[in-house]
Amino acid sequence: MPCTTGAIGLHEIDRVFASCWIMDDLRRVLQQEQLSSIVEQQDIVLLEHNQSVSDALQLLAEHNILSAPIVVSPGLEDVESLSPTESTPQLMGWCDVKD
Repeated sequence: MPCTTGAIGLHEIDRVFASCWIMDDLRRVLQQEQLSSIVEQQDIVLLEHNQSVSDALQLLAEHNILSAPIVVSPGLEDVESLSPTESTPQLMGWCDVKD
């Protein structure tokens, strides 16, 4: 969606056009950037399904993040894996500090 100026003064028009150029550049970068390039730069924090709420919130605070995936890790005595060779944690949901 293109930026519009409406009925505003010249100073405001300059500011709006500068903002539009920045937004166009940002839009172009966001369209070209792959999510994998962001994930590779981060440590992924996983919360185990059997963690206490207190421990989960403390972990989120330590990493300065607001949410993380809750996973069930295969091999836990209280969880049966879907297959004997499965070793990847299974996503159960998300924990968010606003929940």
